[in-house]
Amino acid sequence: MRFLLRTAVAGILGAATILIIAAPAQASAGHFTKSSQWSGGYVGEFTVHNHTDSPMNGWVVRFCLPSGTRILNGWNIQLTQIGDCYTFRNYPWNSTLPAGGAVSFGFVASGTGDPIDCTVNGERCDGLPAGSDLQPPTAPDNMHIVWNPGVTLVWDASTDDRGMVGYELFESGTTLRTVAETSYVYSTTNALPPKLYEFGIRAIDAAGNVSPFDFVGLGTSWSATAAPSAPSSLQVSGLTAEALTLSWQASTRIPYSEAPVAGYEVSMDGSVVARVGGTSARLRTPTGMGFHTLSVRAFNAVDLFSPAAQTQFIIN
Repeated sequence: MRFLLRTAVAGILGAATILIIAAPAQASAGHFTKSSQWSGGYVGEFTVHNHTDSPMNGWVVRFCLPSGTRILNGWNIQLTQIGDCYTFRNYPWNSTLPAGGAVSFGFVASGTGDPIDCTVNGERCDGLPAGSDLQPPTAPDNMHIVWNPGVTLVWDASTDDRGMVGYELFESGTTLRTVAETSYVYSTTNALPPKLYEFGIRAIDAAGNVSPFDFVGLGTSWSATAAPSAPSSLQVSGLTAEALTLSWQASTRIPYSEAPVAGYEVSMDGSVVARVGGTSARLRTPTGMGFHTLSVRAFNAVDLFSPAAQTQFIIN
């Protein structure tokens, strides 16, 4: 199977064509080993590899453990737990992996079960395609602030076809934490530092699929007429008979005065196939031969859409 790509922005096809014979290498992959073990537990070591020719800035590992196995502590990572699933994030000092480089972290587990549903930056740890779970969770909704006492963020739950991992919270573009509940105590006092606040929330599932964002502002007044810019630099990668990855450069807006970008609507051959809260989407490969068109448009917190960016590929 061959894929011929043509790139376009705002619906106008460009002239350049690229013939892709094979899918590019996976950007990152993970390797798990047990460095020591005993009847009731083990020491696990996990290595994240950067298989690209460029530095990788930041990494997130997620996996679950079978019932009866749990992590007691870890090192060289920021660890959060939701049920039987764990998220491991880099510290600032070990966030950057050079081209071809690797970084390791470890943990002590009670029980003997090995990690399952493992991903590195949303890609399967074994380097294979992300599998059949391509569906992002629904977006959380009705995010609001409760002052009783302090500042508590509250939202309505998301749903997912396979199972939720939790919710990723952001404040003015900076990650706060991942939580399992539908509320988060941001401050125990009402006296916040005087500045503008934009709180965002998105859902994530075990395969690393992320929903669109829901937002609430504090001290902000978002324009009801300014749409985000169009996404750019659409690229198709990870091409297989079952699935493909579409990625793009993020849309932009004027911070605080224009509404934040809540997500991206992805269409294939004119039909919407995904709504995501990141700058990539894993999609099912179409079955028909010939040209196929992928388009992406951004939408913001007040439901205004950007112009669409497009790319075409041919299956023959």
